[in-house]
Amino acid sequence: DLTEQLNYAHRNMLPRVQIALRRDEFHDFATSELLASRIEVSCKAATNYRVPPAPEKSLFPELTYGSPRKASRGSKTGATGLSAPVVTGNQKVASRGRVSAVASGPSTATVPGTSAVSATTPVRPASAVKYWNCEEIGHIARECGERRRTYCFRCGRPDVTVKACPTCSGNAEESR
Repeated sequence: DLTEQLNYAHRNMLPRVQIALRRDEFHDFATSELLASRIEVSCKAATNYRVPPAPEKSLFPELTYGSPRKASRGSKTGATGLSAPVVTGNQKVASRGRVSAVASGPSTATVPGTSAVSATTPVRPASAVKYWNCEEIGHIARECGERRRTYCFRCGRPDVTVKACPTCSGNAEESR
């Protein structure tokens, strides 16, 4: 019986070929052999894949694939129709119990329906950013060589963690 012979042939194929080639896809040995050989060729091509050469080593560097550039953190824009919080002159901005920041500069408010690019908060250049640990201007955490300061993140008291802080951990009565 041909069906029984095809079933035996399918069971004796490599597992990767059995997965890719369903038994109901072929009804004779010629089709089975053709489909199985195509699967084996594509599997061999996948296992023998070579990474293309770097653009500098390519014959035509201008035709090589260049991956898309990641957007820098400062160049993100908001969605259309949304606006940033309105900050004017010297208003204080709440910041979760920490020392409040004073914003300076012009207000950046928009009316819904206008372009949201003008609604994004202006990003300060890296040279104007003050790093919290060493309080120096012009670098970020990765570039700082000093050890991390220990401080209470709730009240800002230096040389103490929240767990040991006398004002934040409920130890105020015990320390008297």
